[in-house]
Amino acid sequence: MNIKRHYITPTEIVEYFHAELKTPGPFERKTIESLSSLNPEWENTLDMLKLIRDCEKLASEGVLMELSSGNNLLERCYFAPNFNANDAKYGRYDFITDGFEKIIDRFSPSILPVIVEKNDGSHDLGTSFVAGNNNTIFTARHVIEDMKSIRILSASGDALPIHNIFVSNDERIDIALVNATTPPTDNIQPLKVSNDASVLDEILSIGFPPIPGFDALKLYDISHINSFIRLSKGRIVGSGHSYLDSQEFLLFNARVKGGNSGGPIINKHGFVTGMLVQIPISTEDSSKIDDLGYGIAVTGQSLMDALSFVENGRKLRLTDLGNFEYSTL
Repeated sequence: MNIKRHYITPTEIVEYFHAELKTPGPFERKTIESLSSLNPEWENTLDMLKLIRDCEKLASEGVLMELSSGNNLLERCYFAPNFNANDAKYGRYDFITDGFEKIIDRFSPSILPVIVEKNDGSHDLGTSFVAGNNNTIFTARHVIEDMKSIRILSASGDALPIHNIFVSNDERIDIALVNATTPPTDNIQPLKVSNDASVLDEILSIGFPPIPGFDALKLYDISHINSFIRLSKGRIVGSGHSYLDSQEFLLFNARVKGGNSGGPIINKHGFVTGMLVQIPISTEDSSKIDDLGYGIAVTGQSLMDALSFVENGRKLRLTDLGNFEYSTL
């Protein structure tokens, strides 16, 4: 007979240990043991190892404060100075403990392939992602501008109705803001964009690289070239101003391919801190960057600034070809 295991989610952990500091009155001492005793059904079925590990992880990230170590693990006393209901709903506390796998599980339907036909008749792939709300999609400008046909596919494989595409009046800014309708059946949770990125932050890149024999295969990359034989998690390795552009870029060392253009760069809290783009460098220099395993992304701040394209940018010419296929020529 299999015994059903019970789990306390990281969000529930933080909410339990959070308390408003009130005066006068004694501070309520909360421990792992008191948390695990809340529900009689948890006796002998609660995954205590995961509970202890999640508390330690939340403490190491500064979400929990360890007030007392106690005589054993169960007597550890914690306090959560802050509990943000919006972060909890978004899944941030769960992402901190469960890692990129949880982020992928939550946001995979929000990362969409862009299928394009160029003016010369050749076909290509790009990446886009839903952010802010279900009708706002970001992608790289070079992925969809001046294309004979474009289609953005939903998680179910159907093309999305596209209403407008906005870009900057500055042609060097490789960001496109797409207004489209996503199907409610796809369980899309829009990503949130953040301008909080630091050197050595761990990141996840997601995209649809063109792999022969596969149509719109989504790949997740949390590894980078650390040496010729050792692989480790991707990290932001630098930020600065390109001499070719006035924008700020992130240089990150996760392996990327052409179809990743327009794909999000996501941190361990589940927030988009950048988007993979193309900058106007020579073919030789671009090849060198690729050989070294580096990618270049605009920052989260640049993405937030792109929301103003609706008012002070330029609307691309959009011709409806039928069946939710469009031309931007």
